[in-house]
Amino acid sequence: MESDLQDVAELLENGSRDECIDKLAVTAARYQHVTDLSTVSSGVKTRLLAALHNRLRASPDDPDCLSVVLFLTRDASMLEALCAEQLLQKLLQIAQFSDGCDAGSAAQLNAVKCLCNIVFQSQSSRLAISELEKLHFPHTLCCYITSNWASQDVGGLELLHFQCVLLFLFTAISGTECRRQFLEHPGITHAYRIRLEALVSQLQSHQPAGSDTMHPGKVLADLMKVLYTLLSSTDQVNKCENQLLTSVADACRTVFLTAEHSTPVYEELLVQTFSVVGTLPQDVLMDLVPLSEGPGNFQGWDSQLPARLYTYLRLSVDREPQDNVLLMSVLLGLCALCRACRAVRKYLRAIILPPRKDVHNLPQEGHKLKNKLVRLMTCPSKEVSELVFELMFVLCKENVDRLLKYTGYGNAAGRMFTRGLGLNSAPAPNYSEDEPSDTEEFAQHKQGFNYVTGRYEPPKPSPFEGMSEERKVYETEKLLHALSRLENMDGGGGGLQPMSMDEEGRPVPLLDSLRARVANAPSTPPSSDDEH
Repeated sequence: MESDLQDVAELLENGSRDECIDKLAVTAARYQHVTDLSTVSSGVKTRLLAALHNRLRASPDDPDCLSVVLFLTRDASMLEALCAEQLLQKLLQIAQFSDGCDAGSAAQLNAVKCLCNIVFQSQSSRLAISELEKLHFPHTLCCYITSNWASQDVGGLELLHFQCVLLFLFTAISGTECRRQFLEHPGITHAYRIRLEALVSQLQSHQPAGSDTMHPGKVLADLMKVLYTLLSSTDQVNKCENQLLTSVADACRTVFLTAEHSTPVYEELLVQTFSVVGTLPQDVLMDLVPLSEGPGNFQGWDSQLPARLYTYLRLSVDREPQDNVLLMSVLLGLCALCRACRAVRKYLRAIILPPRKDVHNLPQEGHKLKNKLVRLMTCPSKEVSELVFELMFVLCKENVDRLLKYTGYGNAAGRMFTRGLGLNSAPAPNYSEDEPSDTEEFAQHKQGFNYVTGRYEPPKPSPFEGMSEERKVYETEKLLHALSRLENMDGGGGGLQPMSMDEEGRPVPLLDSLRARVANAPSTPPSSDDEH
């Protein structure tokens, strides 16, 4: 490979125009899928890049020349040379982000790809960002988006895809001040809205524009990633135009009603769409489900959207092997939707958490979606368990007593402790009045219902039955001594501290409560009549 690239550099420096065109076409085709340049010396790569730069000055619309530059941008060791101001300026011109060049569509696409690779270099991408900022790239990109994305012709879906990738990479790595420009630039939110609506329309028709082979769902997922990056800050959402937020919410609704869960393109689109929903304010999501009196309605609401959301949740939970990225995105979006939209919350609760009848079974036992969600509350993934707890808590109107009836304290204790929730925590005030949820079966067994395990347990004989008071105190002291040893293992720093609940539902050391009991009772050894 090294000798071949050295020949290309020499030909670019000394060969004729026609020879260069032919050689670049062959080289571009040969190395278009090569990603490892470690066998090529840095001297050869630097010489080739300089020759290609000179070639671009003379022929900026040569797509094969840019294809070879693209090949070099895959090497992280070349980043400093690629970030030379003159080369970056030329790439920005060919990509038509700045004035001074009218290159063809193929050259424009390759130039955008080169910029994507330069910004993507993981460890040194800050260098690329700082160099691009010196060239006023944020402003020029904002101007390009404002003037081009709002038009009918954006140069094809593939070009739009890489423009979205570049915009996402740049906004994800840049600081807050830079990201703010991509929301506050005059006219840019209108351009986002126009392009979003156009992609949603193409998604519904399942027809890429013209001869494009790029799926509109993939490009829409890229645009959703950009919007998530821009809207993930609460301050930025508060300053955002309401028209854009409404358009984003409408686009999310259309995606949910259109997407097919089984295809990779739509799965990626769903991941990004659920993530974006999690950033939208409640007043935008509140009316996402319209009223309906037609067949199939749910309590006066159109049930199409809630039914699709339930399907996505069930399929993502049942996925084998489990895709945590998809599951977390679905859970994140559903938490936001259930908080904001009463119709979604009531529909999902009616299916997932109907009034409880199976009072003899543990909440995590079974094959229903509720049982699977309860099992996920104690799964090894902290992020998944927290989001599942949050969804179940919201479905229970953030009422601790109701949550424990469905999940049991043992499954919810960790997340409750993290949230600072006690057993007697007051329900959240921003929900409608509670409706009675106790079934006849639950009411009959309520007296013996164990909120720790989440099921009814028949009364058990007391272990102290038949013991004298002295014997009870003696056994308590033995337990106290055993717990003290457990707590002081490894010099007192690596032991376990058993806990119990006080009257307000707060965890307190078990030793404290036992010591209080022993202090209030006579402490004498057991009599011979108590020995068994």
